[in-house]
Amino acid sequence: MQVTSKRHSMVVEFRPHAILTDKFVYTLKFKGDAQSMRLMSRKEMIQTVNSRLDIHGYEVTDFLTEPQQYFPASC
Repeated sequence: MQVTSKRHSMVVEFRPHAILTDKFVYTLKFKGDAQSMRLMSRKEMIQTVNSRLDIHGYEVTDFLTEPQQYFPASC
């Protein structure tokens, strides 16, 4: 799922993770540039989407169903 701010400067994408089927890759973009990425559960995704839609006035702009691989860096 993709949600976009009213001014179209902020975009938040949620894609299913390619390997971890119960996780989603969250990507925050500002003016087209990725600012942050992280993994989140389905529950976190739903809460984040609802918050952006209800409180911040974002709108759903796309349904992203293609899985994405994401491996956070570790030390």
